[in-house]
Amino acid sequence: MTIRIINLSFFVITFASVVSGQQTSIENGWKGIRVFSNNRNDVEKILGIPIANDDKIYTVYASKDARVAIVFSGVPCKRAVGGKGDFKLPEGTVIEYTVSLKSPVPLFEFDWKKDIYSSSIDPHRPNVKSYYNSREGVWLTTELIDGQEMLGRIWFLATDNQKRQYRCNL
Repeated sequence: MTIRIINLSFFVITFASVVSGQQTSIENGWKGIRVFSNNRNDVEKILGIPIANDDKIYTVYASKDARVAIVFSGVPCKRAVGGKGDFKLPEGTVIEYTVSLKSPVPLFEFDWKKDIYSSSIDPHRPNVKSYYNSREGVWLTTELIDGQEMLGRIWFLATDNQKRQYRCNL
């Protein structure tokens, strides 16, 4: 019984810290980080200094509740690894990013607008479901754990309108 209470307490504290860190709906970005709006300086004010890594595409940040991997733009309209130069944006602008939660969060308690997403079940893993909204540029992945849909990963991508407006003719 004591272990169960400790586990429940850990879950409640973890969940509260994840949700409290996310003040608005997920469509507004993780902790307010917006694709094609925020830049490296903005991100570092929110997430701190990135962790050291050798990845040429992603810059990775670690927080108490998630690992965040961000693609920043390179020189505008110049071919670069990972599509970093594909858009007419100032260098260092957030192009896309992924949030991998350290502990999955119950989806029903997350602030999001389910009715604006399409969904699909992974044909190879029927307990994994994805929700995608190209208009908002958000993709959520959940896993069914003990009968509950748990959010584990969120992708923030350029919207269709952003791609049309800012894509370079390379």
